[in-house]
Amino acid sequence: MQKKGTTYLAFDIDGTIYDSADIVVDAFRNGIIDAARRLGRDDMRIPDHREIMALVGLPAHEIYIRFFPQLGEDELMLVNDACNSSFVTIISRGGGRLIDGCYEVLEGFWKESYKILTASNGRREYIEAILKTHSILQFFSSPLLYINSDIPDKSDIVTLYRKRVESNDLIIMIGDRESDRMAAKKNDVPFVGCAFGHAGEREIAGERWIVHGFRDIPEVVREIEREYGIK
Repeated sequence: MQKKGTTYLAFDIDGTIYDSADIVVDAFRNGIIDAARRLGRDDMRIPDHREIMALVGLPAHEIYIRFFPQLGEDELMLVNDACNSSFVTIISRGGGRLIDGCYEVLEGFWKESYKILTASNGRREYIEAILKTHSILQFFSSPLLYINSDIPDKSDIVTLYRKRVESNDLIIMIGDRESDRMAAKKNDVPFVGCAFGHAGEREIAGERWIVHGFRDIPEVVREIEREYGIK
């Protein structure tokens, strides 16, 4: 008899595990002000909360291109670095919050020997600040993959995870945005859409598996496992 496979849960972070809504404006404002000062530019408008939340979940570099199309590549990298540092500082001081039910559900998955992974468009420093500050890094399986110059978006992260697992293992992508849905689709893995995230159900409408609270995720995961013959 073939050995039953292992289930890997690839979580988006912002809007799925962590809610940054209360800190995004301050974090971006502080980073942009710092970058504008260092670049000597006075044409860098600070976006408002609505504009920021509309882009949360995209690769960071793409966000800054949309905000500041007038900047060159090196300037955009400096803005990216400044804003990332600003986020890390605020998060490390306790800013933002875990999505309700997140800690308990992740702990439960960990106790049941699920493999929990990150699949986020956020940079490593940002993601690790969240996981460490909110004491959930212990539930994740290393090595984790993060966006970098060789891994441009979360679709590539999921692709690399797939190459590391056995043929009878199952990867489930869990997230709240279109980029999460596309990462699952491009890699032919099941997707759990989180309607409690930043975009509500708008970007994940029509998906087969949609949850409206973090505590609903285990039941859906087990349904997917039964369908795929896992456990």
